[in-house]
Parts: sequence; structure tokens; C-alpha cells
Amino acid sequence: MKLLRKAVAAGVLLLIFTAVPLLTEARVLMTGTITGFGMDVTPSATFTMDDWLNRPNLFSIQITNSGAKAVKFARIQIYIAHGTYGKVLSGTLTVVNENRPDAALIRGTQMDPGTLYTIDNTMIDEDSPAMSGGDWSEEFKDEVLRIGALPEGRYTMGFTLEGYYESTEDPIESGNVIDKVMEIRNPTPPELITPDDMSDDTVAVPRFAWQRPLVSDFSNISADRVVNIFYTIKVWRMFGEDGSAISEEDAINRVPIWEVNNLTMESIDFDPGTAWEELIPGRKYCWQVQALDGTGYPISPTNEGKSDVWQFTCQFSPPIINEPFAFYPFSFSWSPARAGGGLIYYRIRIADNADFAGAFEEQDIVMTNFRYPQDASPLRLGITYYLELQSTDDSGIPVGEPATSTFTIPVTEVTLSGPADGATASSNAPTFTWQGNNRYYVVTIFNQESGWSYLSGAIEDTRWTYDGEDLTPGQTYSWNVSPANEMGDPIGDSSDTRTIILPAAGQVSLSSPIDTQVESLTPTFTWQAFSPPSGSGTVEYTIIIGDQSGSTIHSETVTATSFQYPEDAPPLEYSKNYQWSVNAEQNGGEIGTRSQSATFTTPFAAEGSTAASMEEISNMVKTVLGSYPEFADFENLILVSITDGGSSLTPSAFMELFDTFKIVSVTSE
Repeated sequence: MKLLRKAVAAGVLLLIFTAVPLLTEARVLMTGTITGFGMDVTPSATFTMDDWLNRPNLFSIQITNSGAKAVKFARIQIYIAHGTYGKVLSGTLTVVNENRPDAALIRGTQMDPGTLYTIDNTMIDEDSPAMSGGDWSEEFKDEVLRIGALPEGRYTMGFTLEGYYESTEDPIESGNVIDKVMEIRNPTPPELITPDDMSDDTVAVPRFAWQRPLVSDFSNISADRVVNIFYTIKVWRMFGEDGSAISEEDAINRVPIWEVNNLTMESIDFDPGTAWEELIPGRKYCWQVQALDGTGYPISPTNEGKSDVWQFTCQFSPPIINEPFAFYPFSFSWSPARAGGGLIYYRIRIADNADFAGAFEEQDIVMTNFRYPQDASPLRLGITYYLELQSTDDSGIPVGEPATSTFTIPVTEVTLSGPADGATASSNAPTFTWQGNNRYYVVTIFNQESGWSYLSGAIEDTRWTYDGEDLTPGQTYSWNVSPANEMGDPIGDSSDTRTIILPAAGQVSLSSPIDTQVESLTPTFTWQAFSPPSGSGTVEYTIIIGDQSGSTIHSETVTATSFQYPEDAPPLEYSKNYQWSVNAEQNGGEIGTRSQSATFTTPFAAEGSTAASMEEISNMVKTVLGSYPEFADFENLILVSITDGGSSLTPSAFMELFDTFKIVSVTSE
């Protein structure tokens, strides 16, 4: 409360207002602390309904003479008013009068120093000589009795203290008016205690409890006017017949599943026998208590005596999403939901809007992990997505509140792999490769001299063979790669730009395989037909296949523009890199220029193999990681062991590691 102080000379009366505690049988009219005199006077300003028909009580006063001298005479002029009813009480209260002790509240001839005196206005009636000029508002008293509480509104209390110590020439204070204004409200509705609001761990037969409102006590009035408190409790379910959630507002406008009237205690156990249905684990409910008097009227005008509405879920612990998420592909896991031992399924929704319009949805998930499927509409980089994990029963009806989160697929850097910067291509339709973790990419090719450019469509791979109009032989072209969405629109920063030189006009152009993995150890090689400059005669082609060091493994001359590696030739090894080139000849002499060399990789292991040898896995590692610059220092090392939980590592299991995880570094121990 605001503290008002008035500096006065030492030894004068001190008037103090202090707060008093709220009691069940009392209503506080006004509280405060005001200092203005030299004697301790404490009008606690309480209100009760005790015998208000005969002895209305608006305040009580405690007085202590804090001075060194006895008080011979003191009186307080009192004024109490209400904003609607006007003057409630006014008059002069004589505290002590040595000349007429019968006309003072403190009997005797004086107030001794240090003595505590208690006064309340129940001692004041029409016959009391202690109150002169007393005036009560009958309209106000009638309203108090009608509603059983103080009328709400703004109240004003005014006090003027005057008196003297030894004689009228030794005054205490005179004419000092102390005012106090306070807004008064009626008793509030019951306050709920348990189950806690929004609780998700409520037992199937809960005990509902609430706090008794602070109301006036009519116990001292005649029996026909005794007011008791009665309660009505209601419980509603917050879901429809199909299990779909409904709002609290809609729920309390429906028929409750359980209702009990005329309760006199502040707690009750849920009774499935008298309810329309038992509480269902994992389902959300709400409840409310209304307090009424014996005549059926609310004890409080606030919300018709109704408490707040609290919600609870019967024995349910929602799933907790584990973060951070994994990307490329998007995946995540969660801790399981608990719903009274019942079997829980999960439904996942992912959308680019908070309303989940057009959302991806997957239902009836029994595991506690999820991986975004490859055949679903791809998630776009840089877009904020909303994730909802909803627990359901075996019918797909939601159980409890969903767990939600948001995520954004990060745009990652694109690193070019091949061809090398400034290299001469082996084909007029070159193949480009790169590294990155996006689902789609777009390749840009352009000629700086002519200003020509070409933009590929969305590529769902990390390699692409040029498929546009014929490029000019011998020309230099620039190229780079950008992450893209499914429409082929770039959505991130492009890679560095490299240049590539196409085969010259008189040079053989290869077609396949170029910088890729073949499916067998007897692959088929193709190239473009070479047109001789002049003369006649059959054009022959000599193909040379060698290892990475450049040593020839097999060569052969053919007239077709394709060649399958013979089974009787020196066998190629699994998971090895090889290179090949073609030269054109006519009438026993070379025509044009030999093609550039192209590389290819043999399969990682034999088809149907149940386990890979350590040598095969070593070759796989070198093949897969060979394009990573960090691997250069380990390229010639020998792989001696792999730890995989004690089980044998099959080729497919090995490759699944590279499908699932992003390689960020290569180290050796």
C-alpha cells in the first residue's frame, strides 16, 4: 500500500492503517498504512456478516499511546462512503474522555502510555454515548443483507483525530484529515487445485479438489437465514465421436459425461458408475466447479460463481521429438508416448505451412523413427517445414496432444568432381560429376566468347551427360552446378566454375562408359562414328583398355562403333578403376586424332555375393572415397579391418552406409 507520511513534532499521536489477513468469516473493506499523528491508531477496516441485522461492523481499531504522557481526551471523526450509495457511515467517535468516562469507548480517566486498546464499531449503536452524530445508510445495509457481501465499487474512508494530553492547552493534533480510497470486489469463485491444468498424467479415477471461496458467515443469524455453500462439478470430454479434438468452448456447451450437484465438500472422486462413460487413457477432458448458496444463487457474481475451466489428459505422456534432425534424406526419432499401457501408433504430417494444408502424411507407424520416403514429394532446401507427430490408437484416432517442431533443409555446398578444370573431354556430349547432399541440381554450360548458355532441367543425381544441341568441336566451355528444387530452379549458391575443351573436329568422340560404374566385368564400349576426310575404304577402330597406371590390359580392332569386353580376355577385377580410348584407321593408316581417355569403374562385388572380401572392401573404399581430397594421403594404404558389430559386411550393406551418411572427413589410425 502507498505510505503517506506527515512530519509532526515528537510526542504527538500516530494514526496507522495496517493490512489484516483475509479470513473465511471476514471480508476486508480497506487496508493501508497512513502515518500522520503521534499515537498508534490502527483501523483495520474489516467487514463481517456477524449479526449485521443488529450490529453492523465496518472497521476495528487498535490504539496504542506511543507518547510519554497520558491522553486525557481524544476523538476521531469518521466518514465512510460508497461510489453508488453515497454516505455509508459518519459521526464522531469519542475514544477517551476523562470528564465523562461513560461517554468514551475506553473506560477510565486517561489513555496510559504504551497501553494497547482495541475498538470496533459493533460497540456503536443508537444508544451509545461514544458516537455522536452517527448516521447509517439504511439502503446500504439492506443491500449488504440482500447479497450477503459488500456491494462492489469504490469506497472512501476519512478520519480526523483531535485531542489533548494534560489540558486543552496541550493538544495532540487538530483538523488533520486522512483519506483512503479503495476498490472493493465481491467473493471470487472456487479455485481449482487438482488435477493440474493441462496435466497429461491423470489416473483413470482421479480425485477432483478445489479451494473453498472466501465468503461471509451467517452462522450467528437465525436458522432461516443460514447460508451454506454447495458445489456442482461437471466433466466434459474434449473430443468428438470420431476422436477428433474439439475446443474447450465447444466442449462445455455439450452434455457433460459426469455431473454431481449439491456437494458440500471441496473434493470428490470420479465415479465411473455414475458417469456416462469411463475416462479413456490418452483422451483430453475438462472440468469446472460452480459454488451456490442454499437458495441456489451463485455465491459470487463473477462468472456466476463458476471456477476456471481446467483441462487434463488421462494417463498420457506425449512423445518427445529428438533433435537435431538428420538430413539427406530427412529423418528423425522420438521417445515413445505412454498411455496407460495401451498400444500406440503414430501419424506424421509435414507441410510448408502451420495449417498443414497439402501436407505429406504417413499413418500407422509403430516404430519410433521415421525416414522421409524417396518417392514422396521432395523437400525443398531453404524452406521452413512444420512437423507434427501425433499419437493415435489402432483406429487412427488421435491420443493426446501432438508433438510439433519445425525444420529447414540446409542448402549445402556443391563440389565439382569431373572433368578437371581445363581438361579436354573424351566426348562431344561430356559427362559432368559433382558432390553434394541436395536431391536436385541444375547444370549451367556457357561459352564466354559467344555468350551462348544452356541450363539443364532438374537432375536427381550427382552426374549428368550433356543432352542439348550439338556443341562446337574444339571449343572451350565453362560449367558449374547449383542446388535446385524439383522444378529446376536454383535455390542455393552455385559451385566454382570450371572449363572444359571439347574434342577437336578430327578427333574420335567417346560415348559410354565415361567416368561411371559399369554393371559387369564384360562391359560394352560405344563411341561416335568417324567420317573420313576423303577416299574410300572401311573405317576401323582400335580400342585400348588399360589400368590406372596406363598399362594396356587388352586392345582390339573392330569395324563397329561398339565393343563388348571378351570373356576370354584378361579378366577385369571388381571395384577397380580402368581407362579406355579409341583410334580410327582407314586403309591401314590412322585418320584423325585418337580420342581422349575415359575412365570407368567395375562393380563392387559379384552379383549375389553374401559377403565381401577385405580386398574387395578395400577397393570399394578407395573407389568411393577417391574423389575426396582428404583421401589422397591414404590412397596407397591397405585396409586391414572393419568393425561392424560382429556381423559380416555385404557389398549392399557397405553401400548403404554411403547412401545414409554424409562423408565429412577421412582419417586414419
